[in-house]
Parts: sequence; C-alpha cells; structure tokens
Amino acid sequence: MVAVGEIRWIQMQTEGWLRWGWLCVLTCVAPVCMADNIDASPQQAQGMSIDQHQSRIEFKIGLMLFFDAEGVFESVNGRIEADDDQVVVSARIPVASASMKSKRYERMLEGPSFLDGEAHPYIEFESDRLQRAELTEGALIPGTLCMRGECRRESFDLIQLQCEESPDLQPVCSMTVRGALKRSRYGMRTHRGALRNRIDLWMRLVAK
Repeated sequence: MVAVGEIRWIQMQTEGWLRWGWLCVLTCVAPVCMADNIDASPQQAQGMSIDQHQSRIEFKIGLMLFFDAEGVFESVNGRIEADDDQVVVSARIPVASASMKSKRYERMLEGPSFLDGEAHPYIEFESDRLQRAELTEGALIPGTLCMRGECRRESFDLIQLQCEESPDLQPVCSMTVRGALKRSRYGMRTHRGALRNRIDLWMRLVAK
C-alpha cells in the first residue's frame, strides 16, 4: 500500500553515545496508538522529535505490466520515547501531503477508493516496545499501522541507523527502513485490473 506510510526510531546517549532505535511511519487513527499512552516514568524517559523537514517517506504502487506509480509524503511528525532498556516510536503522516508526478494518480490515491483522506486524514504507526540492545541493522521493527480506518500488524526492515552530534552537542539520529504492504488488508480492493496489491515504502526519519 501506500504506506503509506511509513513511522521509525533512534537515539544514542549515556556517557558517550548509546544507540537508540526507532521507526517509520505513523500511530493509530484510534487513540490506542498515540504516543500519550506510552508508559515510561518521567525520571527515566527521554524523547526526540521527528524533524519533518529532514525526513522523507517514499512510496511505490505497482501497476500492471512494467510500470510503477511513485510518490512521496512531504510531511511527517512523531516522537521517539525511551527509557534505559526500551524504545517506542510513533509517527503520523497526513494523507494530504502525498505528492506524485501524475496528478491523476495523486487524486486517486487521496480519494475514497484508496486512502480516503477526507474521512481518514492520517496514516499512523506505533512500534512495539523495542529492546534497545536489539536495534541493530537488519533487525525487524514491528508495530501497528493504521490507515483508512483499519489497523494492522506490520514489520519494517531496519536498513541503516546513524547518530552524530549536532553543532550544539545535541544528538541527531537518522534511521532508514523499508517495508511492503498489501493494500487489500486496509480495505483498498478497487482497480484490481490496473494496480497490484503491493505497496512499497522507503522511509528515512531524522530525529533530534
């Protein structure tokens, strides 16, 4: 699907740098997936905000024959909350921020037969509680993805995780993940003769 998505995610800290992992795409349209529900004590929890200006989410919808319809979501926001051992990532993508070369496909994507952005304006993701020690490259990032009023379990592949200091000595982390969704799992069953059931997502999330 369009992950349409996706997110993501990361952090390093404690004495020098400790790696913080996190994800791409997005919390539930229902309250069950919101970052406000994260259970972490104020004394231990630390967080980073996803920088939507530096983050990028690309998607690809498979067309029949030899072509794909590609696009990007130009806006994403969310948070990464972590304690000493665990990380939870939540992200939200406005459907209206989708941009495609073909305006016809863009209208179809945001329309009622696909993402139905008027009724369901956000794609949201919240990760499981992730063990920070296990967030190495190649790891799976499981969580709940919600779009078009449907919430499903999905996993994303962690491609790259990199953290460094900004000029003001604050941590800045970037995380790249990818995944593939079946659009029919989210109620998008139209255009079967023209579109494949697969939506590919590639997400680079930057948090600080």
